[in-house]
Amino acid sequence: MQTMGAQHRLRFTPLLCALALGVLLGGTPPAGATVVSWGAAVVAGREDLADLRAVSAGGYHTLGLRPDSTLVATGYNWFGQAAPPVAVRGLVAVSAGYLHSLALDAAGTVHAWGANDHGQGTAPQVSNGQSANTGHTAIAAGGYHNLALGAAGGVTAWGRDDFAQCSSAPAEGGFSAVAAGGFHSLALRADGSIAAWGRNDDGQCDVPVPNTGFVAIAAGWKHSLALRADGSVAAWGASDVGQLVVPSPNAGFVAIASGFDHGLALRADGSLAAWGRNDHGQGVPLSSNAFYTAVTGGFGHTVGLLKGGGADAWGLNDDAQCGLPVPNREFVAVAAGFAHSLALRTDGFVLAWGDNDLRQCEVPFPNAGFTSLAAGQSHSLGLRSDGTVAAWGNNADGQCTVPALPFPYTAIAAGGSHSLGLAAGGIILAWGQATQGQTAVPAPNAGFVAIAAGGAHSLGLRADGSIAAWGSNAEGQCSVPAPNSGFVAIAAGWAHSLGLRADGTLVAWGNNDDGQCDVPLPDSAWTAVSAGGASAWHCGTMRRWRPGGASEPAGRRCRSPTCASSPYPPATTTPWRRRASACRKATIPTRRCRRARACCPASPTRSTPAPRSPGNCRRPPTCACASTTSADASCANWSAAGTRRAATMSPGTGPRPTVARCPPASTWAAWRPGPGTTSGR
Repeated sequence: MQTMGAQHRLRFTPLLCALALGVLLGGTPPAGATVVSWGAAVVAGREDLADLRAVSAGGYHTLGLRPDSTLVATGYNWFGQAAPPVAVRGLVAVSAGYLHSLALDAAGTVHAWGANDHGQGTAPQVSNGQSANTGHTAIAAGGYHNLALGAAGGVTAWGRDDFAQCSSAPAEGGFSAVAAGGFHSLALRADGSIAAWGRNDDGQCDVPVPNTGFVAIAAGWKHSLALRADGSVAAWGASDVGQLVVPSPNAGFVAIASGFDHGLALRADGSLAAWGRNDHGQGVPLSSNAFYTAVTGGFGHTVGLLKGGGADAWGLNDDAQCGLPVPNREFVAVAAGFAHSLALRTDGFVLAWGDNDLRQCEVPFPNAGFTSLAAGQSHSLGLRSDGTVAAWGNNADGQCTVPALPFPYTAIAAGGSHSLGLAAGGIILAWGQATQGQTAVPAPNAGFVAIAAGGAHSLGLRADGSIAAWGSNAEGQCSVPAPNSGFVAIAAGWAHSLGLRADGTLVAWGNNDDGQCDVPLPDSAWTAVSAGGASAWHCGTMRRWRPGGASEPAGRRCRSPTCASSPYPPATTTPWRRRASACRKATIPTRRCRRARACCPASPTRSTPAPRSPGNCRRPPTCACASTTSADASCANWSAAGTRRAATMSPGTGPRPTVARCPPASTWAAWRPGPGTTSGR
């Protein structure tokens, strides 16, 4: 959450939009291309981690400054925290919060963006001697609140204030530095003393005595750090994962930083000491011989500026917050699933990242020789140069059980829970979920030249330019507009379809709730098509998010303002805090505990996110089917192996999911989330 030491920058090239289900058809990037996209995740290549000017690690994203003082980002972007405003220029500092971001320009103006449910994503209402949003000298972004230091040393605080982490800011001036933690705040006075206010249940505001002689401060989620003039580090607050155990010898340090639950300190020679939580390897540098001029810590990742140039990033990388392990110039194809991404290198190697709960990012051995990729909702396909197809990830409906053929496959497509393969002779093979007829290829099954798979429907392009469509047609996604001729490329979204004609006109049909079928007028003829699908559910019903609703992030809201069908027992039918994450899936268990963006599982009626910690996310919420009928249940299809996962619902199966089996309540008491688990993300 804090950055220490010399400033350095990141140059991050956006690569993939996670949370989309789409396949590029009709156009192939040139060999060695850099692929640019936007959406819920942006990433960088290794060559971009050089010549850094400033960097800051947030919850699941990283911010940096280019030498020209423009801002770049990588990592999780659901709330826009990794999408800096285009107009922001001339920056001198950045600070990444949990799900929001701050930047300070040369005029001392604070810029804010990202999650804004507590006002943390907007510019501050100035106070403490500041007459306008200008003249600030330092910034700090915390969990859901921010601090800014004025020219006269006054502290301006804004955002979430349930523990008075903003309203209790000292009124006097004379401060030289600020640090924002999860729910507490720190400020360093010019005389070397520290002011601390806000949440203090773990003693994170109890500054050790003597409260003097400090030269730097850093704040974690529930702990605090301070560097004394003698080079020793003082640590106080929560100690459940060793946040206060500074490595010996506790001397000779010149800079400090804090992640959410881990501490960082640099010695004069650039060697790094790290302590605290290390479940994602965030406390172990990539090399024991690395020397740094600055480091910064996020929720589960760490970034360090190397002496001599360049940067290392290590730890949790589910959302590409550490960037790509290869240069972003070696790719020839990409594919995006619901929450995972694939990229094909020029040498036939597949790079996969994102949600890996069902092993959709674990490319099977040998990871070589691939020529094309396809990503489904939670499974992946890869076509090798010998015509064989590799499939990995969720196989609950047989979508990864590839039919064996005596002749090669020539193309692949991955849908919600089904897969398609185009074989020599123009024959389509379909396997996986068949409940909507999405695997029933219409006759004559011959002469196809391209395929596309949607959520529960399929498309095939024939050599004569006509399109065959089959499967779910609940939204009209299989009703190809007339004339059904002259098509040269196809693409399928979750519940809509696209077709490109030879004259460059683009035709769209199917679900249009979010304007996905409102084809814009191009500057010239279209040459390729791609369709994305990001269906969203709320309260166990399939209500897609729509524009509007000021209380939700990014101006989106669910069709229903309350939980008419609460996933919790009837006693907790209070209005749901309508967040994008709550809309995306029907139940809390389908999101990981480490996010805590929706109501925490331990407090289903909480109207705002609880702080992420092992203590309040160790138990999943009460499974609705344990106390209600299957018609009202919202915890469908738990895995037989005991891993508590709720399967994603598909449209067209009724207003509520069908319950296959729920884990016995007796198994929940000792349940603990670990890497890759899926409770309350």
